[in-house]
Amino acid sequence: MKRRSPAELHADAVEALGEAFAQLGLQTATKSSNADVVIDGSDGPIALEVKAAAVADPSRIRRQLEAWAATPGTCPILVADHVPDETRALLRAHGWGYLDRRGALHLRVGHVWINDTTLDPIQRERSAPASPIGGGVGLGVALCLLMEPHADHGVRELARRVEASPSTVHAAVKRLQSHALVDGRLRPLVPELFEVVAAEWRPQRIPVAHEPDPADSGALGVAPPEGAGDWVVGGDVAAAAWGAPVVTGAGAPPDFYVPNAAIMRRAVRRLGETGFEQRRATIAVAPTPLATAQPYEPRSASTAWPHWSIAHPVVVALDLAQDRSRGREIIDDWTPRGFDRVW
Repeated sequence: MKRRSPAELHADAVEALGEAFAQLGLQTATKSSNADVVIDGSDGPIALEVKAAAVADPSRIRRQLEAWAATPGTCPILVADHVPDETRALLRAHGWGYLDRRGALHLRVGHVWINDTTLDPIQRERSAPASPIGGGVGLGVALCLLMEPHADHGVRELARRVEASPSTVHAAVKRLQSHALVDGRLRPLVPELFEVVAAEWRPQRIPVAHEPDPADSGALGVAPPEGAGDWVVGGDVAAAAWGAPVVTGAGAPPDFYVPNAAIMRRAVRRLGETGFEQRRATIAVAPTPLATAQPYEPRSASTAWPHWSIAHPVVVALDLAQDRSRGREIIDDWTPRGFDRVW
């Protein structure tokens, strides 16, 4: 299931709760002044404040219970894809209600007692809006526009860059324009487009036991004479090389992007998969091949230690943006020299 933002999860949880109450014949109203959902009780309206989760892991919910204070006059209720028995007991002990989307609703507030009532399952993302990106071609088009936000791009030139047909690229551009992320001159609206791409940027990294050696590029699946150019480093190591305010050093494991899955499989076999704690590097297939198509060498006296090419600053910023706290703080204070800041 595609990862969704907290706001999207919450909105879908409110919708799911309304559907659950409808199965029981209870009337609801949504978005009152101090509640997400209001149900009609025998003694008057009952205001509910909704919390959303995917799997309601007991340790995570226990921390949330300790940190969260309900809005005065509301009863909290958790909506999750799966609410384990331990979590159910924990929520009941704290006076919370819950909706397990597999078909169980519990709520005790006022004269309303719903005790693990069996319901029809309620699936998540029933009416999720279509992504403005729409797939790998759309991601490549968006990244290309962010990399060169003031350039005059044409559909055919974009098609060449992202290795797709002009008709597919045209459709991707139209989709971005319909969401007000690209203007009529094919210029990106920033930072809005960056934020949409960041939400879709989900590389699957594999930790390996050895850092690759550029001299071994042929065995790793990188064809000379380009050598290391088909591999690029992103993440913290690349951010440091670009001068971002991140603290790292020569011992930091680099995060590599490679152009395709075949190269990644070959490299993982040669370098040895390991655990994240023992890793000397990570390898991921680039979310779009464009991420590896423009390698850079931005080393300085303070960052002479990377042995491989570095990804474009926008790619690096997208990596950092996956950390909603530390990473966001870094890119908020970073404007790469010689490049347009689009975040």
